[in-house]
Amino acid sequence: PGSKMYKSPRPFGLFELGRRLKAGVSVKRGSDNLRYMFIITSNSYKDREDEAMATKALKRYVEQSWKGDKFIAEQPYYYWHDDKLPKLGDIVWADMNGPFLTEVAREADNAMAKKVWDYIEANPKGWGTSHGFNYPVSKQKDGVYHEIEKFETSLLPLWAAANPYTLSTVIGEKSMGSS
Repeated sequence: PGSKMYKSPRPFGLFELGRRLKAGVSVKRGSDNLRYMFIITSNSYKDREDEAMATKALKRYVEQSWKGDKFIAEQPYYYWHDDKLPKLGDIVWADMNGPFLTEVAREADNAMAKKVWDYIEANPKGWGTSHGFNYPVSKQKDGVYHEIEKFETSLLPLWAAANPYTLSTVIGEKSMGSS
C-alpha cells in the first residue's frame, strides 16, 4: 500500500531493447559502422571486497542521466580505468533492472577501440565491468555506498572485477542468440 514503484526515466527498457534487436532493428552498428556493447555495470549485491552499492544510489545515477527521453550523462568507457589510453567508447543508455545497473556503450572511432571491440566480439566470454565513482564519506556505512557520483565505466577481465555479477558483450546476432 505505501510502497512506490520505481519509474525509469529512459524511453524504453532492457526488455524492449531486446525485443527491438530480435525484431531486426539492430543496434549492432550505426550508420557510421560503430558498434554497441551491452553492459551490466553494477548491482546491489556484495562484491569480492565485501562492499555493495545501494540500489537507491544506482537509481539516482540513472535518473540524473536522463532529461526527458535524452541521455545526457557524459560517461566514458575505458579499458581497466585507464584514462591515459584512448577511450573505448561512451555510455549512451542506462537503466536499472531490479538491483542491476545496465548500460549500453557506443564504440569510439579510434584504432585501439576497434581492436578491443573486435577481440571482445571474437572472444565474448570472461569479460566484466567496473565503474569509477566518488562518494561522500558520510554516505558509506558498513560497506554499503548509499550515494555515489559515477564518472566512468570500464571493461576488464571478469576475474579482475570486484563484482563478479557484471558483464560486457558486443551487441549483435551472436549475443542475442539468433543465427
